[in-house]
Amino acid sequence: MGALAGWVVLLVLLVLRRPAGTDGTGDEPPAVVNFLVNRCDATRVGYPATVLDLAARGYLTVVERAPGELWCGGPRGAVDAAPLHRIDAHVLTQVGDRLSGVDGAPFAALAGAQSGVPESVWWQPFHRLVRIEARERGLAVRRLSVLSRLVLLATAVLVGLLAVRAAHAYGANAPGTTGWVAFVVFPIVVFGVAAGDKATRAGRRLARQWRRARDAYLVGPGDPDLAKAAFAVALDIPHPATQGYHKSGAQPSDAWSSFGGNWRLVPISGSPQRIRRPPVVSPILGSLATFNLVVLSLVAHLGTVLVWLALGTAALWSIAIVRTVMWLSQRAVTPPVVEFDGQLIARWQVEEGDENTTIVHYGAIDDGITAWTFVLSSLIHQRLPIGSSVHVRANPRRGTLVELWVHGTPTAPARLAPVLAANPTLLAMPVGAPLPPVTPADLFSDADVARALGRDVRATRRRPNSVSYVGGGVRLQCLVYDGPALAGVAVLGGAMIGAIGTPVPEFGMGATMVRQRSLMLRIGPVSSVQLSLRGLPARESGPALIALGHIALANLTNAKAVPPTTQ
Repeated sequence: MGALAGWVVLLVLLVLRRPAGTDGTGDEPPAVVNFLVNRCDATRVGYPATVLDLAARGYLTVVERAPGELWCGGPRGAVDAAPLHRIDAHVLTQVGDRLSGVDGAPFAALAGAQSGVPESVWWQPFHRLVRIEARERGLAVRRLSVLSRLVLLATAVLVGLLAVRAAHAYGANAPGTTGWVAFVVFPIVVFGVAAGDKATRAGRRLARQWRRARDAYLVGPGDPDLAKAAFAVALDIPHPATQGYHKSGAQPSDAWSSFGGNWRLVPISGSPQRIRRPPVVSPILGSLATFNLVVLSLVAHLGTVLVWLALGTAALWSIAIVRTVMWLSQRAVTPPVVEFDGQLIARWQVEEGDENTTIVHYGAIDDGITAWTFVLSSLIHQRLPIGSSVHVRANPRRGTLVELWVHGTPTAPARLAPVLAANPTLLAMPVGAPLPPVTPADLFSDADVARALGRDVRATRRRPNSVSYVGGGVRLQCLVYDGPALAGVAVLGGAMIGAIGTPVPEFGMGATMVRQRSLMLRIGPVSSVQLSLRGLPARESGPALIALGHIALANLTNAKAVPPTTQ
């Protein structure tokens, strides 16, 4: 028990230990301020705070059309085309796609619960980028460093061995409770605690300064100072910009739609609307029971009890008949197939089933009057952005989607094109249909590889999702993880590389370099590329991989539109 108590004390000391860090420079973005004042646990209001900060710097326009109703639009003039910080680039790219309406978009339609955009697209990448930024600024660190985790795991093994030895010394055949705790529970505790962050001493000082200055950032209705409003939102001061961002959930209850040129909030049903199955069994059983009871009452003179039972059964049978007539009339007026143009306004997924859990993908499509809910294929769900204009062929009787054609995807305002072109890491889907599966041939040609490596290489072992280039003493292997079939492999590989590698900021979310030899590059919602290079010195291998990454992103960005496809 003494060893167990000592291990717990060691854990507490390592968690409470705070490095000095780096003092703030005064240019911390609102998202980082929100991260620090909330004890290294960013809240969703950091996203709208970043939007307001971009508007204050001229990349966007935010106005208050009515009391409490903010409207966001593109920039009024030319913007600086220099590369943005990765947090700003992530937000501006997503917001730019939502501004494809006639006159901007409601602020709540940019992201959040009423945007229809899944949290895995707007919130989770944003949260991760904010954590990385706080760490790089020296304001936050992992709650347990790699060395601390190794020390705790090693001492946990030592505690377990001591517990086993003590158990055997007392004649027990089992390692004892302390041994099981050390071998099983301690590693779970270590990795659970290590998943969070803690502020450095400099980060704590900066957080205290911002908390003390909170009253200075109170904004009144109609205050035009967007920079002040951005930090007010980051400090969790009530503001109209936070509407729809506090609430979270896997399934939206309503979403904004710009179909037809006017924005409106459309209610969403959680499941496809369909005609229920006909109540055929009820009238048959009801009629048989009624007939039998009436016959028994009349023939056997069993009294009024059976007569009342017969009448009650007849009433139930009548209700079943009415329901059947209603079903027939509903089926008669509902066509077997309908076609309409609409806009995808929401996507979400739900885990269904008890023992064998399956993930079902849903999408809501607005036809200008109401929103239709359909089950989507995995490819359509993962790649079709919110706001895409589509043509639907569906069976309203069964509530199923037969075919779906994509007419167009959201496009950012023209004045944002230069700055978005300077940040090519976040790709927009080309107009047409969802991107087909990505192959190595889509990323770069043989000539591109030879130019980046400075060697005459030839392609060997070409496969649909991999290719190797060999020549001049070097070997490059390109693996593409694309689509649901390889989603698990991509997640596992990305997690392993992310644990031992270093982020590559110029490629944004999900890009990691390992020892200047391997580069994991995120190229879409369900697509990743792993480039492994051997045969070059580390000082040359890293720049070559970076060059190949830029070539791959540029080729995908300039890809021609593909013809419409069906689900």
